[in-house]
Amino acid sequence: MIIILISAFLTCICYQIYIINFQIQGINRAVVNTPIELMFSSVDISGSPYFIKSQVESTLDTYYSKALTRYCKSFETEYYYYNPTDQSMCISSECFAFEVTVECKLNASYTLTRIMYYQIRDNYHG
Repeated sequence: MIIILISAFLTCICYQIYIINFQIQGINRAVVNTPIELMFSSVDISGSPYFIKSQVESTLDTYYSKALTRYCKSFETEYYYYNPTDQSMCISSECFAFEVTVECKLNASYTLTRIMYYQIRDNYHG
């Protein structure tokens, strides 16, 4: 009888570990594999290219709300715009780099945080 209880207990623990692992991998896939086209649609290319803050935030929030709903109970996004040359905070409307922090609440009252950095750089090909 004790062996049946131990095996049932271990089965429940293994199932919970599987569920948490599934959630963590899904969140990682959604955040790390964010389509780069979302960034391209948020860049103003008239003159020197820069990120449009309001468009970046609305586009990414829409994407994360669709991609993360099956993996976490709730999530929060936080945006930090900075200058890529000296890493100082960008307070103007024309920012060339930003970081997005995504915090997800999992079922087991665990919070998973992922941070992604995006930057506009000049590339010269000869």
